[in-house]
Amino acid sequence: MALFLSTFVNKVDKKGRVSVPAPFRTALAEQPYAGILAYRSLHGPWIEAAGIDRLQKFSDELEQLDPDRPEEAERYTLLSTLLGETYQLAWDEGGRVLLPQPLLDYAGIGEEAAFVGQGKHFLIRDPSQQRAIVEATIASRLEAKKSKDSPPKAPSPGRD
Repeated sequence: MALFLSTFVNKVDKKGRVSVPAPFRTALAEQPYAGILAYRSLHGPWIEAAGIDRLQKFSDELEQLDPDRPEEAERYTLLSTLLGETYQLAWDEGGRVLLPQPLLDYAGIGEEAAFVGQGKHFLIRDPSQQRAIVEATIASRLEAKKSKDSPPKAPSPGRD
């Protein structure tokens, strides 16, 4: 399975074409589909993408689920929706894909797109959104560490 790491920011042309980062294309080189599969994230206003192997696993799982069993119905609906909303985006000879307008609109992507590695899949976000998330995460972690590492405050002397 492919492994996606790092963040790359690439230009999006007026038609919605964007170059998939070379390390991501290399990670997908052994896949039977020369492109990416992309869908609207259910976790925030961005695009999630991966190779066909990841979506094949979702498909295989869906085939094993029974939508009439209450304990399986929610997962069945989730996977069915995800697969039904996935776009297959083949890359051209330059490694570019055409991001469909509904995905661009959903993610608020304009002239640039940030490709953000997540291990087995990656995100495609507006670069300013990506920077804001990274900075907020780092600030939050540093603040939590600072609070944890600070010695307890001495009690105020009381009056008798």
